[in-house]
Amino acid sequence: KKFIRNYVKSKSYVKQEKACLNSEDAKLFYKIYYAVLEFTNVKFNIKPKYNVYKDGFNTTELSLITEAFWNNRNSLIDEFCLTNPYDFCDLELELVYEFKKSIRNVFIIIEFLKDYTAFMSFDKVYMVKGINFNIDEIIDVSDLPVGIYVTILPFKNYIVFDGVMLQIEINASYGFEDVLDDIYNNLDKYYNL
Repeated sequence: KKFIRNYVKSKSYVKQEKACLNSEDAKLFYKIYYAVLEFTNVKFNIKPKYNVYKDGFNTTELSLITEAFWNNRNSLIDEFCLTNPYDFCDLELELVYEFKKSIRNVFIIIEFLKDYTAFMSFDKVYMVKGINFNIDEIIDVSDLPVGIYVTILPFKNYIVFDGVMLQIEINASYGFEDVLDDIYNNLDKYYNL
């Protein structure tokens, strides 16, 4: 049955086209996100010799910094916006402030759509965009559904994820995917937080 289901998925699958931010918005996202992470790193002295802007997005190096940020996000965002250490304009500060609405949780990627990826929680489906790439470029459609631990956050009029996605294996019994499909089809879809 798994083979047949994967065959049907691959036949009905349409490759994502605009399921990520445009290059200008992606650049802006990383500008403000890296600034917040650098601010967190300096404040908590997590990796004193690591510079988020200079050293780039190394998941291993950033993991302690991102954990510190997400665990303290409300107070860090308030302080960041109040002190404005990078001389951000009002729009950039508003985008940082919106990070307070983020959700860090386990989701199930249920479906790839042309413009979005469906991240399902227990009671909602979030329609998420990648930042620099479409999510179907890193997860194969035949692997769906797939569990992930990730942070989703608002950016402009979209929901994006922070660039780090921990895949969680789902060992499910016969019929589990059908149950997930039924739940998915009956949940509300959210395009912003």
